[in-house]
Amino acid sequence: PERCFSIVVLLVALIVFSSFIGTATAAITSLRNIASQQEYWLLRKYLRGTVSKDLSIRIQRYVRVRVDAHKVRVQMDQVNFLKFISIPLRLELQSELFEPSLKAHHFFLRLVRQSKGLFRDLCSNAIRQDLLCRLDILFNVGDRAHSMYIISKGLMKYTALGELESVNLRYQNYCSEAALWTDWVHMGKMIALWECDLVAISKQGFYTVARNHPSEMSGLVLHGAQFVDLLNRQMHENGRVSDIGPDVLHSPHMRSSMGLGDSSLLHCSVSLRVRELLAKIQSCCRKKHDRDDSD
Repeated sequence: PERCFSIVVLLVALIVFSSFIGTATAAITSLRNIASQQEYWLLRKYLRGTVSKDLSIRIQRYVRVRVDAHKVRVQMDQVNFLKFISIPLRLELQSELFEPSLKAHHFFLRLVRQSKGLFRDLCSNAIRQDLLCRLDILFNVGDRAHSMYIISKGLMKYTALGELESVNLRYQNYCSEAALWTDWVHMGKMIALWECDLVAISKQGFYTVARNHPSEMSGLVLHGAQFVDLLNRQMHENGRVSDIGPDVLHSPHMRSSMGLGDSSLLHCSVSLRVRELLAKIQSCCRKKHDRDDSD
């Protein structure tokens, strides 16, 4: 009898304790939801009467999508112990985070295989993650290009200057590679059709990292010269160029060897026709902006 009584008491205690834990957990969750709803209420209150209804809806939608994603996936800044890891481990961590997206491009895939040190430095000093809301404009015709972009999540639409049809870009598609190799002006408009995550390779950061790896410079210059050479060929044959492509690796025009002279220079020059086209687009866009400002 005493043993049975002890077992019953133990079971009752477990049930009561479990009920207490469940109640406490529900209360904490409820408090968090209340705090979250209050933040949404403050956001709506701030936007009401301040901005247009369309912009308000876009902002609220984007915030909800990002907050939900933040709840599902642990962010790096939430893990305090990552502050204690060594610099080499931090560089390796960052390179592995960006590697799946960057390997979609043959140039960065070759860096991963042959120049891991350069690739790690790029991931640490020249690459960032950009987040776009639905209908955000990444760039417009005539904007000066400062980065190359690779889509890691979402869907984007590119419309080239003078073209009626658009091109959709999805996971691991890329654009604006020309920004890394020459002075480039965007030749079309890129807009997000859905919430998008982009990997952006900064032109200035790319140059800085490249100069710190002189042993790799000749290979970088070779790739850049081949890309710009193909860009010039495209302009000569079609009378136009685009922010998308050309793909140097799979092009029949790619040359395996090319005399470059001074391999310490990373910047490559486009042809006179391409420069004239870029200057004309910039001039037209500048005049349009001036007219808009005067109005």
